[in-house]
Amino acid sequence: MAGCRRTPASDLEVVGQIESSDIDEASGLAPSREKGVYWCHNDSGGKPLLFAIDRKGREKGRIRVKGVRNDDWEDLASFEQGGKRYLLIGEVGDNAGERPHATFYVVEEPASSLLKPGKAIEVVPAWSQKVRFSNGPRDCEAVAVDETGRKAYILSKRDFPALLYVVNLGPEFSDAAALLVGEVKSLPQPSQFQAALPAPRGKYLGWPTGMSFSPDGTWAVILSYGHIAVFERKGDEPWHVTLGRSPTALVAHDILQAEAVCTVPGEKTVLATGEGVGATLYRWRWNRASP
Repeated sequence: MAGCRRTPASDLEVVGQIESSDIDEASGLAPSREKGVYWCHNDSGGKPLLFAIDRKGREKGRIRVKGVRNDDWEDLASFEQGGKRYLLIGEVGDNAGERPHATFYVVEEPASSLLKPGKAIEVVPAWSQKVRFSNGPRDCEAVAVDETGRKAYILSKRDFPALLYVVNLGPEFSDAAALLVGEVKSLPQPSQFQAALPAPRGKYLGWPTGMSFSPDGTWAVILSYGHIAVFERKGDEPWHVTLGRSPTALVAHDILQAEAVCTVPGEKTVLATGEGVGATLYRWRWNRASP
């Protein structure tokens, strides 16, 4: 990959450990409006809960989303729209590739002053969107939001190369089309030796499981079972062009069942974690000149 800076897994810094035993399959991660706080959720079959944690993994509070189920929540994104701060839950998993549509649940983020560890604030979705893929059902685990463009992007999991879709984001798009706009060909794939190793770090090494865009729209991160890849955007070019290039920087990781990643606002920093009770939180500063 020409121009790609590869770094070893030792560049990942351990910054904390998720303390709440209720977070046992962290599958999505997104920054809060409060600096140093992040939202996460469990994978399929969990309760319809969002958890606020700090960078050390300590719980700050939780949200219970009323009237919805966690059938296969796979990723989480935060964004601002109309002067309000929202969290987008991506119900986009489809292991069998047969669901007629995916779903976005969008909730307004509560003020941090209302949060208390172990206590759930009940909220109803500000809006929901059915999402139908233009070329048939897809199993996906990676969703990111382009705030300025009012669009959400979804990256397929089981295709090679991974397929990138775009969806108009807003309450007026209750039944939205996910249009195929590009491919992500540069995620490292397993060698013949690695393909023989147990899943998920074996033959599934290259499957993308999380994606996030920086709030200022200048860079993106994609997490796979084996790597963290950062892509720098040139101006306001379309995201499919950015993600269609080789990554700017790439780090191999040893995160167990890596499925949650986000950008850190105001920094060239990535935060990532995996599934399991007491999962470790990792930080990667991909540009060490950043603050």
